[in-house]
Amino acid sequence: VAMTRTRGRELEDAAGDLRALLENPPGLAGLPVTVVSAGRVSPGMPKSVRERATASHAYRARQSPHGRHVVLPEADHMVLTTSAAELAEEIRRLAV
Repeated sequence: VAMTRTRGRELEDAAGDLRALLENPPGLAGLPVTVVSAGRVSPGMPKSVRERATASHAYRARQSPHGRHVVLPEADHMVLTTSAAELAEEIRRLAV
């Protein structure tokens, strides 16, 4: 119950946070940027939403001269739990 309440508080201004990112996107010039997308639809995220999210991720990656968009085919919305090894490999690639 406490975790759900905490998550609710985190989401209270999610729209405001997203609006702020749209109005003042982070400067990514010169930074290696990898944006990871899930390849599978998951409960609570219909196919149309997954497709829009993936398109948004690809757009974000293109905003950096060193941007890279990676779709993990076996991942769903919880990439950390469904494709942990693949995600770790992407992180290692950036760190080298």
